[in-house]
This record gives sequence, C-alpha cells and structure tokens, in this order.
Amino acid sequence: MSEQLKFTPIDFLAGGGEMGERIRTFDWSQTPLGPVDLWPRSLKTCVQIMLTSRQPIWIGWGKDLIKLYNDPYKTIVGGKHPWALGKPASVVWKDIWHDIDHLLRQVMYENQGTYVEAQLLIMERNGYPEETYYTFSYTPIAGDDGAVEGMICANVDDTDRIISDRQLRTLTELTKSLSDPKTNEEVFQRTVNILSENSFDFPFVLLYELSGNAAQLINSTDLGESASDIPQFIDLQSETGIAKYCEEAINNRRSVVIEGLERELGTIPAGAWVVPSQTGIVLPIARRGQRDPYGLFIAATNPYRLLDEKYRTFVELIADVIITSLTNVHALEEERRQLEALAEIDRAKTTFFSNISHEFRTPLTLFLGPVSDLLGDPDIKGHNKERIQVAFRNALRMQKLVNLLLDFSRIEAGRMEPNFIPADVVSVTEDLISNFRAAIEKAGMKLIFKAEEISEPVLLDIDMWEKIVLNLVSNAFKYTEAGSIEVSIARIGNQVEIAVKDTGVGIPEEEINKVFDRFHRVQNVKGRTQEGTGIGLAMVKELVKIHGGQITVESALGKGSVFVVKLPMDGQYVSQKNEVALNPKASLSQSSSYVEEALQWIPESNGNNAVIPTEKKNINHQYTILLADDNADMRRYVQRLFDREYNVIVVADGEDAFEQAVKKLPDLILSDIMMPKLDGFGLLRKLKNNISTKNIPLIFLSARAGEESKLEGLQAGADDYLTKPFSSKELIARVANQLAISSARRHAEKEFFNLFLQAPAHIHVFKGPEHQFEFFH
Repeated sequence: MSEQLKFTPIDFLAGGGEMGERIRTFDWSQTPLGPVDLWPRSLKTCVQIMLTSRQPIWIGWGKDLIKLYNDPYKTIVGGKHPWALGKPASVVWKDIWHDIDHLLRQVMYENQGTYVEAQLLIMERNGYPEETYYTFSYTPIAGDDGAVEGMICANVDDTDRIISDRQLRTLTELTKSLSDPKTNEEVFQRTVNILSENSFDFPFVLLYELSGNAAQLINSTDLGESASDIPQFIDLQSETGIAKYCEEAINNRRSVVIEGLERELGTIPAGAWVVPSQTGIVLPIARRGQRDPYGLFIAATNPYRLLDEKYRTFVELIADVIITSLTNVHALEEERRQLEALAEIDRAKTTFFSNISHEFRTPLTLFLGPVSDLLGDPDIKGHNKERIQVAFRNALRMQKLVNLLLDFSRIEAGRMEPNFIPADVVSVTEDLISNFRAAIEKAGMKLIFKAEEISEPVLLDIDMWEKIVLNLVSNAFKYTEAGSIEVSIARIGNQVEIAVKDTGVGIPEEEINKVFDRFHRVQNVKGRTQEGTGIGLAMVKELVKIHGGQITVESALGKGSVFVVKLPMDGQYVSQKNEVALNPKASLSQSSSYVEEALQWIPESNGNNAVIPTEKKNINHQYTILLADDNADMRRYVQRLFDREYNVIVVADGEDAFEQAVKKLPDLILSDIMMPKLDGFGLLRKLKNNISTKNIPLIFLSARAGEESKLEGLQAGADDYLTKPFSSKELIARVANQLAISSARRHAEKEFFNLFLQAPAHIHVFKGPEHQFEFFH
C-alpha cells in the first residue's frame, strides 16, 4: 500500500486530458510555484484530485493564488483559456475580484472554508460582461509545514438553470394573468405588471398602439427619471430614430433588433442592472387573423446577455401570449356586442308586444261586443248564425293570444305583480282541468286526476296558476291523439309536485332542453295542429318561477311526456313586495278560451277517433276540390265558399290529403302549409312523385306572409300561393283560373294524343318539361 502512495513528478500529472498535458508541458519555473519537482506534496495531491475529477475545479497556490484548472473548468474560464493557466487569480478574475476577494482572504488568512450558492457573477470570459450564476466552495490547502499555502475550488454552473427558470416563471405568470382580461387596456396593464417583475430580462418595456402612421405610448414599465425622454408618439413615416426599426417590424411582420438603444431613445432605465442596455427589440402585435398590427412591443434586453436565438425566441413567446390574449378579448368583445344587440332586439320585441297587445284590445273589444250581441239576436238563424259563431270563436282566440303576448311582455319587463293567497292546490287544480274533460272525452281519450290529501294551503296567484295549468293541459291535448292525459298532485318533503302526463307524440331528445325557450317550437312533430306562438311554455316557466318553484320535463319520442311543477310549501318565495292578499280580487276564468280552441282541434271522426274526410258531392258539379287544413273553422269556411259550384273533399292533415288525392284524383288541391303528420311541403313532394297526382294543381293557403315565403312555396312546385287572411273573391277567382288552365292543358294533351293516333305507324316520342309520351301506332 505504501508503494502505491509513493509519488514521482510524473505520476501525479498522469492523464487529465488537455489540461493534464498543458500542466505537464508548462514552464512552471517562470512562476512563483517553481519547478514541478519542488512542489509540496499537498499541492501535488490536490492537482491529481483536480485532473481526475469530472467537476469543474481550479486551484490557487501561493500568496498570488497562481491558477491551475482541469478540463471541465474550461467552459467557466471561457475565452481566457489557456491564457489563464499559471496566472494570478486576481489577474484572471479581475472583473469579479470585488465579489470573491473577501472570500479568498477568509480562506487564506483565516483558514476557513466558504460556500456560496447560485452566486451572480458578471464575468468577462468571452470578451463581454456576462450574467453567470455559480455554486462554489473555497477550501484551504495546507503546505508541508502545516500553514495555508493555497485553496481548491469546486464549481457548479447554475447559469442556464436559473435563467431558464426565470424565463419560464415569467411566461407562466403572464399566461395565467392574461387568461381572462376583458379589455385591451387590461391586457397591456397585466403585461406590464408581470414583466416588471423580471427586470433582468426586460429592463423596461414600452407598449404602443398604432393609429394610421403614428404609434402612441399606452403603457410601460416604470421608467423613473427616463420617462421624459421616452417618446409618447412615434411618427412611423420618419426614417430616423426608433421609427425606422418600428416601420421595419410592421412591414416585415417580424421582430427587429435595435442597436444603440440609448442613442435612439435618450436616457433609459437600467432595470435590475447598474448599466442600461444598448440593445432592444421591437415586435408587431397583431390579433390572430388581423392583417394590420394593433400595436408595438418594444423592450430593452439584458445588457449582460447576447440577444441570441434562444433569448429572441423567449421574447417572441411573450409577444405571442399578448397576441393570444388580445385575440380572445376581441372575440369576447364581438360576443358581447352580439349579446347586447340581441338583448336590444329582445327589449324592442318586448316593447312592441306590449304596445301592440294594448292596441289590439280596443278593436277586439269593439269587435267582440257587437258579435256577442248578434249571437243573442233571435232574428239571426241558420248559416248567418253559424258564421257569427265562427267569428266569435276566433275573436276569443285572438283575445287569448293578445293576453298571452301582453302577459309575457309584462313578465319580461318585470311588471308582473303576483297576488298570492293561501289556496287548496288540489281543488283549484281539479276545477281547472275539469273544464277539459268534455273535449278530451270527445276526442276518444281519458282524463285522469290523482291527488293526495294536502292539508296545508299553498300560496298561489290564482290567475297565474290558472294560466300554468291550462297551458300544460292544453299542450298535452294538442300533442296527444289517443290514450290519456293524467294530472297528479303529491306532497314530497317540503314541496308539492303537480305532474301533467300524456301518452302523446313525445319530444325529440335534442329538443328537450329548448322547450321552455321563448318563441321556440319543436319542428316536424305530429300533433292535432301546428298552430301556436312558441311562448306558452316559456311563460309557464316564468310564472312557476314567480311562485318560487321550478318546472321540468321528461319525454320519449312516441311514448309521451310528463311536465312536473314543484312548488314550495313554506311560502318563503313571497317577498315583502308581494305580500299575501287578505281580500284577493276575483279574476275571470280563462278556461273557456282554451277549451274552445281545443275543441277546434278535434276533427270530424268516427268512434275510434280516426278522421273522416268529408265530401259534398253533386253530380251536376264538374270539378272536385280537395281542401287540407288543420283548423276546423277554416275548413268549414273554405268549404262553404266552394260547395255550391264544386264537389269539395275536406281533410285535416297532409297524410289524409295525399291518401284522398290518390283515391279521388281531384281537379285541384287547396292546402295549408303548417299541418300535423305531414305539412304542405311534404304533401306537395309526395304528390309530385306520384304519377297519378303529379299534374294536379295545388294552391297553398298559408299564414306565412312575405315575399320569401311565397317564393319558397312557388319554387317548391305550388301553382299558386295565397296568404291568410285572404279575400274570398280572390280565392274563388284563383281557383277558377287554375281549373281553367288545368282543363286547357288536359284538352291539349288529348288533342295531341289523337293527332298521333292518326299518323303513320311508327313510334312517336314527345318530351316536354313535365310530360313524356311514347306511342306505338
């Protein structure tokens, strides 16, 4: 073992790579260390440890701390390699001597080691001052006589880690801060706040907004005493100063490096450093998809770092975060503007409905009064009385629609004042639904009422509750053609639940979440009628909410629906403004208008509730007209217009209309567009695709007004289009005209056929826009 530890001048310098070779060949006799063979054993031992270590190590020996170092240390000494070998430490590290001198004195004169972690050192190792961070320790080395003769330093380079962590922290904080700003100003302010916390990489930041050929300063980090020298406006047309860099960045859509920053701007802040940076960078800030930049990002860079690709990419990532945030703000502003526009439309619509509803009430009153008087006149009988009854029924229906619109507009405007009273919810609800029993049973269905005994009264606004129940039962009847409608009431905990269940057509899954949206109507769903405003269920939801309750719906297509209203029993929803009325005012029941309307949805039927097409046939009448409309009063009215001159077949929906058209081959078809089972457009397509019915003329009678609706009908293949309300004389004239055209066409076809029969025997082919004949004669 003792032989292995015996050193020779060559043994302790063996290996060590480049630095081992340099130390072996260096003329140490020209230094205070003297020839290698005279070095003390402790120095030789430390040199051997240094050369065989993979950690950056340097050794300083003697009072001048003559420098020796290994291969891993070359990256630390940088451009001073190999010049630094054999030089005094104070000469090699004169740029940081003020940072390490006291530490080395502690080692050499006090025999105490030191340890420093992540120490910032501005080192000039590559020809320029550079920001570096090192963790290192100085350990004293005793000579052969036991006194401190030198020191050994082990290093860890933390520069990349600390700078990368700092940049990542800035990016992370900026991304988080700019995740939810609402305005551009907020984006810029938050950007400045975050970048102010990293004044190492951004000694100062300027944010300019572009306007025409000028840029205006809108925010910046703290500029201190330099604020007066920073330009508030930049004339981009100027080719001097910082303007030329800004113009280049805008034109080329990329970052541009500014050299001589202090020369271009004047006095500038130094940020975290003692000297201001002379290098800056300007980037255009443009929202995604925007052609022209919105603004400019100008920043000074770290004076102790080169603006290399890595540093430049970091700054560009900062700009990308700002751009993303501005894009999001722009999208939010667009969405906010759209929402405000929609809200304004809603307000205008609500105001319109409120005003028009009030305006309708006066003429309706003057219409209903005289018509009601006529109905009571014993001198009016027969057809005249029937006509007045039709007018009266539809005037009541119009009054119901006007009241519905007025109520809804009052709810929208927050002017619906409830008048709560303690009420027996079971008996009140049972009385309301009983009004529908006759209509439901006439339609061949059952009305079922189930209720638990609820001893405590529930606070109800009777008028509102009437609207809620009547709308729900009416809606169930409208979309149920067979089976039953069941209304049940039960107490569950501190709530009372009222459920209206039907066995009707159900609601498509994708429409369930929309049924309570105002003006929304489920399309292409079969029912007794397609008439409606689309606000009944929306109003029900609002009225239930006024009662402090909630309404939900469950439905399966083809299996029915159940609407459930839940009301609290404790009355906590009654506000101070809406106190319980001790002497409530009696309100007029609205059930008659709902029931009258429901009765009109029941077509003429046999005992099985199947529609029976009605037909008035007279052998003296030349033409047959098929009429399809889901409104009973409209069917009777149009039938009366034509049954004196034509045979009239009357049906209530599109499917029956097609079936009768194929069976009876009428000369003309009058059809509504909005019908259950099959609408007018569906009927028209089926007629045109059937060889026996494709040439039957069809006239649409629709409440869908406007040129677009008319063009849609004509382009679909209809022969004519009349908008309700229409003149009876105009309808009669148009029907006569279409029948004449159809008759003339058939006569021409017959003559053409006879002409070919008289021609020489061969195959004749005729092609036209609607017909093709092929004869063999």
